[in-house]
Amino acid sequence: MISREALIGFTLWLATAIGVGATSGVTRPEAAENRRDSQTSIVRQVTQPNKPNVIPEALRPEAILQEVFTFNERSERVGQLQAYIKIFVDGHYGAATRSAHLTTLQNADLETAFVPALPNPITDGNKRKYEISQDPTHRCPQFEPLFAEYGLEPVEVFSYIAYRESRCNPAAVNAKFDSKGNITWTLNKNGSVDRGLIQINSCWKTVTKNVCGTGLEGLFDVHCNLKVAKYIMDNSKSGLGNWNVWNK
Repeated sequence: MISREALIGFTLWLATAIGVGATSGVTRPEAAENRRDSQTSIVRQVTQPNKPNVIPEALRPEAILQEVFTFNERSERVGQLQAYIKIFVDGHYGAATRSAHLTTLQNADLETAFVPALPNPITDGNKRKYEISQDPTHRCPQFEPLFAEYGLEPVEVFSYIAYRESRCNPAAVNAKFDSKGNITWTLNKNGSVDRGLIQINSCWKTVTKNVCGTGLEGLFDVHCNLKVAKYIMDNSKSGLGNWNVWNK
């Protein structure tokens, strides 16, 4: 016979067992752990939302286009601009770089008012004015990167010289020859002949041979023509005076 105390103890044990089973087979510690995981997941969603991979405007490569430069500036960022617009990189914001910068902005339908103006009038270090046309069509912009590469500065002045002397034609010559190569006519009263993009005179025959390793016909090659021009600039007392650009 079961005692009254044993019956009460069994009844309490059964009630406790039924309460534990009400968790659908999950023990109380497991249920608590699941609740913590659920809460952690919610917190993560609230505090760490998914963010799109957005590059700040200032770090985009094209942002260099809208930097403000000064004419004749020499800097690393000018080199970055030149690299972006795919022109010769020398870090110098001269006429050639300005022209390419302006064209790129216009093609992209972007503001251009911040592009620096060209110096006017153009002068040398002694404040003498260069007598060159201010007409922008009187230039050879396709050769301006080469003028900069060979150190023929001011680039805009040489761009004008190339236009005035040859109309941007590397094959230009101011004389006529017969079938044997003899001169039958020359523009120069002293009988000399000017050849190439910036019309190097035949009096520089020896220099042409030393610089280019060719006869005067080598002056029809743009690179030879400009190398000789650079030699003349560096070694001739007249410098740019050889091309008569001074406003006397």
